[in-house]
Amino acid sequence: MLFEHRYADAAERCQVELAVNPDDSGTLSTHALAMLALGRLDIALTEHVRANELASAKLQGESQPYLEFVGTIQWLLGNRTEAIRTFRAGVEGISIGSIKLADNAGGVSFGMLLWYAGVAAGDETARKQAIHYLEMLAGNRRIEYWPGPLALFALGEKAEADVLHAICGSRMLNDAVESAKKDLLQRRRLTQAMFYFATCNRSQGNEKRCASMMARCAKLENPVLEAEWYLARGEIET
Repeated sequence: MLFEHRYADAAERCQVELAVNPDDSGTLSTHALAMLALGRLDIALTEHVRANELASAKLQGESQPYLEFVGTIQWLLGNRTEAIRTFRAGVEGISIGSIKLADNAGGVSFGMLLWYAGVAAGDETARKQAIHYLEMLAGNRRIEYWPGPLALFALGEKAEADVLHAICGSRMLNDAVESAKKDLLQRRRLTQAMFYFATCNRSQGNEKRCASMMARCAKLENPVLEAEWYLARGEIET
């Protein structure tokens, strides 16, 4: 139901299931995503924190599967210091090996979110930490897997066109947008790419192009599972 954008219906179904098994982290996260899509940020945050605690406990803390959404919602609520702290916890967990399970590129997502937060908040320490972390991951062969190309883009080792080509085989943004309309995986990746293209423009002082790219990102059909779409929507709403 979430992917059909029937958020209220999805939330209702989750509530029925949670009444039977309140400690099902997957169902709790699905309900939290429905709340996030509906703009119920307080509920979405509380439930994502709980879902992350439950899921992490099963693997002795080696995975923090919902930490990105915890930080995202903190950011959307205006708690930027807390959000940066959360994204940093992911970066540091991967760096010291306490978090062993992350995305296919070895934890790039945490670094990209910390990079965005550092740039957007004008926090040079966070921005530099994110870049240093991404440089570390770039030396790993797993960087070829998604979202690895985003790290290489942030480091200046890939151009926008190269990232687009990795997503859909075209180097043109308009072509990528049209292709992503018919393919959910492409739309998920394009959402992330456009969000970080915007972030790069902001880091270079081009706020006008940043705003334009954020708007185009937010206008994509909600891919549901990408924190970047909600952050882009938040940018446009504010």
